[in-house]
Amino acid sequence: MNTLQRAAFLAAAAACMYASADPVWSYFPEGDAWYNVLSNNAAREQGTVEGRIGNRLNIGTWELGIWRVHDIGPFLALGQLEWFNGVAAPFSIVYDGSRGVSFSLGTSTITTTELGGTFTDIFIRTRSATFGDVDLSSMRLFTASGELPIGDLASMGAGDVEYIRIENMGQRFGAFELRGQMKLTWLASDPPINSQVNAQFRFTNVPSPASLAALAPLALRPRRRAFRV
Repeated sequence: MNTLQRAAFLAAAAACMYASADPVWSYFPEGDAWYNVLSNNAAREQGTVEGRIGNRLNIGTWELGIWRVHDIGPFLALGQLEWFNGVAAPFSIVYDGSRGVSFSLGTSTITTTELGGTFTDIFIRTRSATFGDVDLSSMRLFTASGELPIGDLASMGAGDVEYIRIENMGQRFGAFELRGQMKLTWLASDPPINSQVNAQFRFTNVPSPASLAALAPLALRPRRRAFRV
């Protein structure tokens, strides 16, 4: 199945699913390439929450961050966290339905009221650029319509990037809370730094299913995107 055929298939399937009003989740094996098409190289992102390895300490380099990715800064909020190798830390992301979000990870919490706006989809992305692992588990999304259990997601080993997509069936998300556990594991002799091991929660507007087929040729074009190291 070529890219155009695949996009048409996805559009037809999505149009059928949009009869439901409740959010749904799925693994997103298309990864960065198709995400960049759906988000117009991040221009449709309204904000991103990141938990990362940083310098693993409660001082200095940040471990919690919130920013509007399509602006590439400035940061809206930063925080510190002391990571323990192989020990899971609980996380919670609380969204107010407008431009406010609070991110708690372990014992730290950061907050902003300056997201770019509302959004239709949440993309959860894990990345391991070196020999360190990131593992998200026990995830639950709480909305006005109820509770949605979400599968585990992990990136293990150099260059591993994985995604989960949470769709609100074409509607803008109202207030929600996303909870789970985040665990980082690394070699004690050569720990990664900064965003070399991280998890991101990207709040993104995705075009309607009818627009996906038209966007498909963009997936074949060269893409450039800055990633934090």
